[in-house]
Amino acid sequence: VLLSSAEDGCIKLWNLKNQQNAGVKAKTNNGSPQSGLPCDIDAVQTLRGHDGPVLSMAIGHGAGFQDNFMAFSGGLDGTVRYWNLSNLIDADPYDAFNPAQIGPVLKGHR
Repeated sequence: VLLSSAEDGCIKLWNLKNQQNAGVKAKTNNGSPQSGLPCDIDAVQTLRGHDGPVLSMAIGHGAGFQDNFMAFSGGLDGTVRYWNLSNLIDADPYDAFNPAQIGPVLKGHR
């Protein structure tokens, strides 16, 4: 699992395991396949909540639960946001965003 952020306040969730199993291979300069390197990866979900650039992120497991993924993000908008990623990792990228994935918001952290 990988998270990336941008100046537009969005966070993208990527499930690299599913993409590598898709069998998409990059090619070297001589045209032979380069094993293990996907050349086209799509984000599983886009998380929206910040009103400006996202400056920092952390990802981890919940207390004692290996498959309870969570993330925290801090933005220029002065907020720290909690994200519950557990149900999003294997989600269909075309599913609608569920606002319940957004947890508590800590404000005033400038």
